[in-house]
Parts: sequence; structure tokens; C-alpha cells
Amino acid sequence: MTADDQSFDSGRLFTNDTFVHGFDTVGAVPYHCSLHPSIRGVVNVHDLLLQAPPAAASAGRTFVLQGRASAAIAPGTPVRLEADSGSGFAPVTTATIETDGTFSASFVPATTANYRAVAGSVTSPPVQVVVLNRTMTLRATRSGRTTVLRTTVTPASPHGHVVLQFFLPEHFGWWPVRQARLDAASSASFSLRTRRRLQARVVLTLPDEATRLAVSRTVHIGPPRRG
Repeated sequence: MTADDQSFDSGRLFTNDTFVHGFDTVGAVPYHCSLHPSIRGVVNVHDLLLQAPPAAASAGRTFVLQGRASAAIAPGTPVRLEADSGSGFAPVTTATIETDGTFSASFVPATTANYRAVAGSVTSPPVQVVVLNRTMTLRATRSGRTTVLRTTVTPASPHGHVVLQFFLPEHFGWWPVRQARLDAASSASFSLRTRRRLQARVVLTLPDEATRLAVSRTVHIGPPRRG
């Protein structure tokens, strides 16, 4: 990877090799592959950036946007987070630049919008936060001693994280027992056996497998109720 203006050159990179270069000024820096000149790209350098969200948000739940600032913006500088859902940018919340140049802002989104960070006269490029109002179905089928629980998430959230939970009185509430990833059809299945009659549900979470985005209805599994 070589800058068109020769300001950097990574040399030949092989599998798993990395290259790091710091930039002193903001602007667009075109680069190309020295071995394959038709492969080209541009590094856009900014003093203030918001990280692209790793996942969609859920309406009514707290969401966190993180960002970073260059050395040109001093630690302790306040940052204003603004959102535009179609009628122009408006303030949402504030944060402060930490000593390592990072900042983090929490807010509760209501709808899909573009967000930007503003520190004094410096404005970051916008990033989009997609807000989904997800619903989950859960169906239990029993064959012999085996119960299969199948959940589907709408709107589709392929590869999302889901957690199977049982209500366990000895743990004073809901307890995670298994995790899975939604398939390409936004569905996941759990096959299990239990001699106890239990309440079960499935929760859609962020990748941390803890922050809930949606919860299914509760179903009963285990031996049929007697009498």
C-alpha cells in the first residue's frame, strides 16, 4: 500500500501482516497497491470520528456510540452528539474526551437517524444508527423426551445473538442456559431434554449476550402436567 503522494509505503504485506501509519493533517489521502496499480483507495483523515455502530439499536433501549479525537482536540473537551432523522441535526446528548482521546455517549433512540459529534468548531462525518422494533416468536415441539424450541426474529436479524433462559426458582429468576446465533433466515433452534417442568424463553441480545433487544413469549417444557 503506497500513498499517491509517497507520504507512506507499507512495503510488501503477507498474510496476517499489519501496517500502521499516523497522519499529521486532515484530508483525503489516495493510495494504491504498488503490485496492482488498478487497486486503489482513499484514507479520509479527520480530527473527530464516530465509530460505525456494530449492530442495530432497539427502540426505547439505551444505545452507546463511541468515538475518538486526534491530538488536536484536548482531553476534557466537551463533545455534543447530534441526530438528524430528516429535519436537520439537533442535539441529543453530550460526552467528554478522555485522556486517551476516546469518548462515549449514551442515549435512547426512537427512530433511525444519522448521528455526528461536534467538539467546538470540529464536526465528525455522520454515521447511521438503524433502529429496529424487533419481535420474536417461540414454538415448542415435543418428540419423546426431546423438546425442540424454535425462535424467529422479525425484522430479520441474521447472525444475531440469542440466549435460551429458564425460570429457576433456586436462582430467584431467569437464568441463561444456552446461546446460539440466528441463521440466514433469522431463526435458531434449541434441542433439549429435562425431567423438570420449566418455563423457558429466548432473548435477542447484543454481542455481549447481556444487553436485551427483544424477548420471546414464555413456554412450558418438560414432562406433561399430570392430572
